[in-house]
Amino acid sequence: MRSLFLSAALASTLAVACNTDPADTTLEATSAALTAGDAEADSAALGTLAFIPGSALTAGERVAHLKAWVASSLTCADATTTGDGVALTFSSDCSWNGRKWTGTVAITWDAVGKTAAIEMEGVKVNGATLSGTIDVASLGDRHVTVDADMTKTRADGKVVDGTWDAEYQWDDTSYTVVASQQTLNVNGHSATRSVDQLVWAKADHAPSSGTVTLNGFRGRSWTFVYAVVDGAHQVTVTGPRGTKTFVIGDDGAVE
Repeated sequence: MRSLFLSAALASTLAVACNTDPADTTLEATSAALTAGDAEADSAALGTLAFIPGSALTAGERVAHLKAWVASSLTCADATTTGDGVALTFSSDCSWNGRKWTGTVAITWDAVGKTAAIEMEGVKVNGATLSGTIDVASLGDRHVTVDADMTKTRADGKVVDGTWDAEYQWDDTSYTVVASQQTLNVNGHSATRSVDQLVWAKADHAPSSGTVTLNGFRGRSWTFVYAVVDGAHQVTVTGPRGTKTFVIGDDGAVE
């Protein structure tokens, strides 16, 4: 999965930054939103690894299927069988999902291959360290739910604890965040972030539809509604300073 969720968070951050009152906590809150989207991108990507599309059903078939996929499509990683699971070890700065990964991810399936547990050991993504667990359940081909409890230590030393429940779908052309509820704590400050029906074509630079809501620090909130109008991607931001609509450029930044 490409870095869909990080890009959505970045677009949200830039939009809110244009809507900032120097006296409020917008920059602090949007930094948390960006970190939340970044962490969700990592968990979503790992969730898709557990259920590579195909006819595999049992745990043993899942193991064989993932190992074959890694051998052909993720050659900078090594997949080793561990009972009803796989230990996936990324080489130093292995490029995958638009990021650089290092460390080992352990994926274990239940006997019938419908659910998976993911644990991280010494995992780094673009310099940030990840730890925690992710539980993934298959709802059908390319359709999963994710229950994550993760800690992310950023390169600047900031520690972010996050938990979330989410439902994702994807096909050959697009991704959809059906729903996502996330709670995070950044250096003692808490916030929640929710996503509803966020649809993103793989070839596009921004979502074509969907809503992201950030209930931020100190009781303030922001809502981002994405749309395509006359061929241009737009985001309408409602926050402490009112409502404003921005066009999202080809680089994913607002104009």
